[in-house]
Amino acid sequence: LSEAGLLDEVSQIISDNPAASEAIYGAPVTEDPTVEVSFTTDGVTWEPVEMTLPPGAYFVPGIASDGDRLVIAYTAQDDPTTMASSETVTIATTSDLTTWTTQDITMAGPSIELPPQITRTVSPQGLVANEHGWALTLYQNSDPDVMALLPDDIRAQVEADSEDGFGVDYGTDGITIEYGFDEFGQAATTLDYSWDELGIAPEVVDYLSDNEFAPEIWAASWDGAPARSETDSFAGQLLATPEGFLQWTDQTLFSPDGLVWTASPLPDPDGRVSAAFAFDGGVIAVSTDPPGTSQ
Repeated sequence: LSEAGLLDEVSQIISDNPAASEAIYGAPVTEDPTVEVSFTTDGVTWEPVEMTLPPGAYFVPGIASDGDRLVIAYTAQDDPTTMASSETVTIATTSDLTTWTTQDITMAGPSIELPPQITRTVSPQGLVANEHGWALTLYQNSDPDVMALLPDDIRAQVEADSEDGFGVDYGTDGITIEYGFDEFGQAATTLDYSWDELGIAPEVVDYLSDNEFAPEIWAASWDGAPARSETDSFAGQLLATPEGFLQWTDQTLFSPDGLVWTASPLPDPDGRVSAAFAFDGGVIAVSTDPPGTSQ
């Protein structure tokens, strides 16, 4: 379309016709996703490898290896055509890319009943592993479906008048919706609603505030039960070494098992660790100073 000079015209037609946009971007997935795996020893020449994923592992946000094992972290999905996922995080390990051993982390649910317009997700990130076991950070997040919270007539108005898209923001006081943007990004219409106007109770608002990307660190040995670290509020970048696990926040933290952490100073007290690599006998840490200079 671009080479024929028709891209802008067709894009405008799709934008002006919601049914056409839905037909293109809303098409359901009719087959299970497939996975292609390749192996290399030099990063240049790759050979295809057969691999069978565990049931429900359609999306794998965490992957690591200790040299002998491949380990993945995921939230199982019963239906790959939807984004719905379990609150149980599975750690699956294989040494042959076919047979998997699993360990499950079941997250504690909310202490209050959430309205259906509030979606809660659990995301495993930063999975690392060594010969003794693994560690990872789990993020819990709860978000309101703002459009679902709006009264029917207001939602219809926003959808009809926001052909160029709309912006959404929310905080402790309520939600703000902006649309009708000009060339400078200024919104022609701004709608503000308090949580009370939308029927959201104060305890739900407090829950949203307390569970915005709330981190937890979990770890286990290869044949042990996953457990939660008491120091997961740090939730810094994780690195596996032969002796244990490292993470960096406003200090350096080391743990032999991913559960009990000991603090020490940063390698560069004036910067932050932006990357780190373990090698035989030590660790290389890249420290970035506030102006953005790497050391």
